[in-house]
Amino acid sequence: MIGLIRKDFLLIVKSISPVYLIAVAAPSFVVTQNPQFFLPILTLVIAFMFAVQVTTTMSLDENVKWRKSITAMPITPFQEAASKYVLTLLLAIMSSLIVLVIGIAIGATLLSIDINTIVMYTFFCFSISLLYNTIVIPAAFKYGTAKSRYFLMLSMVIAMSIPYLVNLFGLNMNMDRIIDMSGLWLITRLVIFVIILLSMSLLLSTKIIKNLSC
Repeated sequence: MIGLIRKDFLLIVKSISPVYLIAVAAPSFVVTQNPQFFLPILTLVIAFMFAVQVTTTMSLDENVKWRKSITAMPITPFQEAASKYVLTLLLAIMSSLIVLVIGIAIGATLLSIDINTIVMYTFFCFSISLLYNTIVIPAAFKYGTAKSRYFLMLSMVIAMSIPYLVNLFGLNMNMDRIIDMSGLWLITRLVIFVIILLSMSLLLSTKIIKNLSC
């Protein structure tokens, strides 16, 4: 299974494109509209940008007919599925660390965002990355990666539209009032809940792969 994860990381590195810089720069434009949405949009962008890398590896596998090759290897359906979920966990951790660093470097120093809020959004990023792939991975195994991309596109459109909709309707949302230290326990339970869903998703993906192998 370690070999599968290493293979996926190599595929991710080779598929890195300058286009990702545009996605990372999106929160800077949000600041000009409504600074309080900098951290939420940053969290969504980074979380989805890292989460989608899993389906990128699955798409590349489909292009080279990887299913025909892996059936000839001493790899069980569980190991094949688990490699994608371990990759998901690693990418979720990486994305969370990036949100934490950028949140402290920019949010805390330039926008005076409370450190507790930054930590909570770090947990949000981790949970979003996991939750996205709990849905997409089994769907990609079952129906292919092409259809699973619509979920990412819709999520990004919604995320980028939030600040403009708020200004359009004259709403005044104070994220500092919405999120405080009392919400840390809620985030902790959210992470636990998502991890449980991830385990259930792993079992589902394993079953789908077994059916494909029959």
